[in-house]
Amino acid sequence: MRLSTWLLCALSLAYTCHVVRAANLDRAKSMSDVITSEGLYSTADKVVILNVTTFEKTVLGSDVAWLVEFYNTWCGHCQRYAPIWKEFAGMVAGWKAAVRIGVVDCVVEANTPLCRDYEIMHYPTVRFFTAHHQKSDQKGALGKEIDKGRDAAEMHHTLATILEKEQLEGRGHSWPNITPYRSSDLHNLWKDVPSSVLYSILIFKDKKNEVGTDLVLDYSRIPSIQMRTVSPENEALAKLMQVSNLPAIVVIERGKDIGEILYTQDTSRIGLNIVMQAFLKSKNIDLPEDEDTFKSEDKETPSTKEDSELQKQVVQLLSQKGDVAFRGDLEHALRFLLRHEVSSRKHMTGPVLKALRNFLHILRKHFPLSASGGTLLNSLCNYVDSHDELSGEDWKQLLSEEEAKLDSPPWSERKEFLGCHGSQPNFRGYPCSLWTTFHVLTVDALNSNSGGEPKEVLEAILGYVTHFFGCAECSKHFQEMASETMFSEVTSHEKSVLWLWEAHNKVNARLQGDATEDPAFPKIQFPSVDRCPGCRDNMDWVKPKILQYLKSIYSHDSLSAIGAVGSDSAHGQDAQSITSGSEMSAFDMSLYVLLYLASAAIIALVCLKFLLPRTYHKKIYVHDMFGKV
Repeated sequence: MRLSTWLLCALSLAYTCHVVRAANLDRAKSMSDVITSEGLYSTADKVVILNVTTFEKTVLGSDVAWLVEFYNTWCGHCQRYAPIWKEFAGMVAGWKAAVRIGVVDCVVEANTPLCRDYEIMHYPTVRFFTAHHQKSDQKGALGKEIDKGRDAAEMHHTLATILEKEQLEGRGHSWPNITPYRSSDLHNLWKDVPSSVLYSILIFKDKKNEVGTDLVLDYSRIPSIQMRTVSPENEALAKLMQVSNLPAIVVIERGKDIGEILYTQDTSRIGLNIVMQAFLKSKNIDLPEDEDTFKSEDKETPSTKEDSELQKQVVQLLSQKGDVAFRGDLEHALRFLLRHEVSSRKHMTGPVLKALRNFLHILRKHFPLSASGGTLLNSLCNYVDSHDELSGEDWKQLLSEEEAKLDSPPWSERKEFLGCHGSQPNFRGYPCSLWTTFHVLTVDALNSNSGGEPKEVLEAILGYVTHFFGCAECSKHFQEMASETMFSEVTSHEKSVLWLWEAHNKVNARLQGDATEDPAFPKIQFPSVDRCPGCRDNMDWVKPKILQYLKSIYSHDSLSAIGAVGSDSAHGQDAQSITSGSEMSAFDMSLYVLLYLASAAIIALVCLKFLLPRTYHKKIYVHDMFGKV
């Protein structure tokens, strides 16, 4: 092969490698493109964002009722429910004189005491708080849990029914009057009504009771009208107003005894609203602008320069190695589950305390703990082993006291995730880091050759997910998978590792295309073909290869130390990998320049050879160069 051909081939190969490396870097770079957020909601969604500081002083003792959703940003069920809650909040935004819609993000560590005090055991939880609600030890003092409903329309009807019942029972005196008008004539209709009111509008409800109260609340902000409902049992008033079809709307102008029926064929809420708006327009009556005086006090913690530098290292490592598990993510998961999820339980006894005890012992045996982390887990295990009951407040105090005794921190306090970083704060994050933790626990049980019960780790994981994991829907699915196959199929530590891998892939398959899926990190069947070509034989998994691959990622000595406690930056094997990667990039660039220059020179020589005129040249021999001998 000629030199020029070889150089051109080398140039092509080098350029291809450069393109591949750039593509991998672009894929990993999506981790650093974070969109700031206030959780799943913002004030633009017509909700009041409450927290541990504002909740009680805003909700308790209020003249209006409150309907509050307690949620967790990372909870898949909460993410799917958020669009329904937003739509519903928009539908009732005009009801502020009677009720406000609020949200509390229980994933925020500062809100843990609030969510624990109100015994929020699953997410999302919707609670109704009456007007002038006060906290006490009586039943219902923590608010009444309300069914979340299938859609916004159902929630809308549910709330209207609750509010009407509240006023009938003597609460909500300052609200618009949403109790039915009971008189059989109009003599009491204008009693105590301000002179500024020019029209009284009666809404005759049908027996389905689907519309009426909501319309009263929708238009309660207009000072020149008053609206009242009429129950279908008030047949005398219906006959007086010549109403034959229900539901119906009748308008009575001040000073007149005759009503005007607003006819419509569409008697749904939308149809009746259209009729009402047409009437108001004909009288030049405008609906006041919606003004929200409540503002959120929750602020998104900005990423620090240190976090940005750390993310660059993570991106670079992922671009080079592909699948990597980070000790920093494991520490984040451990910190959150101990400080937040466990302390969120108001009371722990019986099966709940047993589940905590088992999980702590598994963490002590198989979690990659620092020296301080090991000391902390020992103290926690000893305490839980010696108690038959425990409160979330006791646990929080214990954890705080034991952390204070340590010479060095047991985990990093960074708020950002590393390998589990999502393109938005509500994607991936804690659930991803918890799955990573579970994989590390099962793999270490296999690697340690401790000879324990093969299902020991999985049963501890199951206990934790059942009693502590906040997403009720996720917990339910995990329990169902365990009941179907775990107890019958797991007979060795190898099968324990593979069972968890299969369970994780089942979850990925179920959530593929779901609203909870991060578009930057699609749910796939792990590992992908390009990451582990030998893990598949056509469409079939090769279990020995998969086991080997899982060990290469989740074994303690395979974990990346970037961002972990005691590591201000990359170090050890990670640092060498990243540094060598940077040097290689510089070397590659130099090689590319040299190859480009060499190629240009060759092309120039070829051009000269063919463009210059051919002349006779005498052949030169060696003896001509040195003279005749």
